[in-house]
Amino acid sequence: MTGDPKRYPILVAFLCTALAPVAMAAPTLQYTLTGGGLTGTLNGTPFADATWTITAIGDAALVTTGVFLAFGPYYFLELNPTIEIQDGVNTYTAQLLNEPGQTWGVISASSVFFGEQIGFVTANTPPPISNAPGFGLIAAGSYYDLSSPSSFLATVSAADTITYSTGAGDLVIDAVRPTSGSFTVSPVPEASAVLPCGAAVAAGAFLLGRRRMCRVS
Repeated sequence: MTGDPKRYPILVAFLCTALAPVAMAAPTLQYTLTGGGLTGTLNGTPFADATWTITAIGDAALVTTGVFLAFGPYYFLELNPTIEIQDGVNTYTAQLLNEPGQTWGVISASSVFFGEQIGFVTANTPPPISNAPGFGLIAAGSYYDLSSPSSFLATVSAADTITYSTGAGDLVIDAVRPTSGSFTVSPVPEASAVLPCGAAVAAGAFLLGRRRMCRVS
């Protein structure tokens, strides 16, 4: 490969700049709900009075708003959450899947009947949301736009006698014992946002090197 070496840094800088919008468009916040008292089965494997954690990463720029029919206003962000169930020494992990006409997401709502609440739900689409079973907590101050870091502690509850589809088989919730829990919104580690530029630098190194392989893992 021949050419003016002075141009190569410009090429690498161009690659970083070209890929920067991809990094900016990446999800920026992690939503996490923890609780306990869960009894049921996952793909036929039973668990009882288990603790659980639901997590998902989302782009706060995609939060929508509306009014729960006959309940009150809400903020909603469509997500692909994962649930981890801890039953003694056994841990089960599965991605919660959308059903036809339903989508999983995180919701923050202010209900005239139940107060302010926040959690993960499977909601009807298209909006407005009228039916949303899931997992959540009722906590003063938890009604907000889901676009900044925050944390809430309260009693957690979940819909029971219900079945959810997951990537590991059906998740059947037989009973839920109300327990204390938390809902946390936290920034995604910055390292995930700089990987595209690192890949660009690696690409520049590949172009500069003769018969040289650069692998990014």
